[in-house]
Amino acid sequence: ETHSITVRAVQNQIADAILLIGIIVGVVGLIIVLAIDPIWRTETTTFTSLTLLLITVGVLRPFISYTIKTSILIMVVYGAGIINLIAWGVVGASSVWFILTVLLAMIFHTMRVGLMVYGLVIVTLAIISALFQLNMLRFVPNLETYLTSPIWWYARILMIVIVCAMIVATIGRIIAVLQSQLKHSQDVANQLEQRTDDLIAEVQKREQAEQALAAVIDELKILDSLKDNFIDGVSHE
Repeated sequence: ETHSITVRAVQNQIADAILLIGIIVGVVGLIIVLAIDPIWRTETTTFTSLTLLLITVGVLRPFISYTIKTSILIMVVYGAGIINLIAWGVVGASSVWFILTVLLAMIFHTMRVGLMVYGLVIVTLAIISALFQLNMLRFVPNLETYLTSPIWWYARILMIVIVCAMIVATIGRIIAVLQSQLKHSQDVANQLEQRTDDLIAEVQKREQAEQALAAVIDELKILDSLKDNFIDGVSHE
């Protein structure tokens, strides 16, 4: 792995890892949802459409630009939160999906985009809550079925698997890159230290050479002085 890796390259690898996970759990999720609710209601149709979109992007990820595939990924997670909130209200797992939406927006884009998505989530929660209060939206969840049905248990386990897999893929890749960069920094530090030692040794050699040269110059001056004295003596004689 090269040490010139960029932040965008890491973000792209994280997105690809999440999309690969999305392909697997998306297929399983469709099977579970259709087994739970074979009637094509609005929630089922919307969930199926989002899942198929996620699977399609996952399959075609090498041919899709980074911005498009990450935006679609964030949109799918955001849509899953809306569906869950409308279908189950506060007893569902919509909060997990919305938190994951903001987290992915901040990871794949900038802090500014993350804050914008955060504001969108707040507005969404406010609007849906107001619609329920005005009786424009209604849900009648069968809690007994929800708590005892094996299929609902599988669905909840699948949701946990999806979220945990996304978190592991994201944090794991970030940690791997940090470790790689730390090792590279340590190698560079060792090289600089070795180079510094070599330069110090070179300076010491030059200082010794300069001292030796200065000693030779002093001896030459003494010899020159003796020569002048000898010549003066001979001239006098």
